[in-house]
Amino acid sequence: MKRLILIVFLFLVGCSFHKLPPLREYTLNLKPIAFKLDRKVRKTIVVSDVDCGAPFDSTFIFFKKGKFEFDRYGNVRWIKPVCLMYKTSIEHVLNKTHLFVSGDILRPNYRLSYVIYDFEPLFLANRTYAICNIEFRLKDENNGKIYIHAFSKSIKINGNSFDDVISSLNDLFNLSLSDLINWIEKI
Repeated sequence: MKRLILIVFLFLVGCSFHKLPPLREYTLNLKPIAFKLDRKVRKTIVVSDVDCGAPFDSTFIFFKKGKFEFDRYGNVRWIKPVCLMYKTSIEHVLNKTHLFVSGDILRPNYRLSYVIYDFEPLFLANRTYAICNIEFRLKDENNGKIYIHAFSKSIKINGNSFDDVISSLNDLFNLSLSDLINWIEKI
């Protein structure tokens, strides 16, 4: 009996020292965005991510195997949660446009919030897409008017590697930010 316990113990200890592959971390890479410099007066804006859903408020990278079946990749992570990367990138882009000053402002002219509904690869029979579905809400703090804009796009993932998946998600990320700036410039 002691011999059996010793063998089981050595087996369990031996299995716990099995080396796992290193964790790979990815980020969303912001590319320069073209914008107009028509306005000479910079307004203030605060970016809020309070409506961030659970899959996008974590560092796990999720995918869909169908329209409703979520799963996550095992050995890869985002360097920061997707919502946080979006927030910092939106603030950076808004400051670069010279249309707005963003950040922690006590009495902003506008308040921008967003809800990420989809931001993941979607695996369907014989097709793989990166999908992005985000709703932006801009509230004018002076008159209370709320403007709503949706960005919804999917692009085919070219290639079979995980880097191809991340590259496609980065393309959608940059398209969504460019779309946001184009929309805000028209308001």
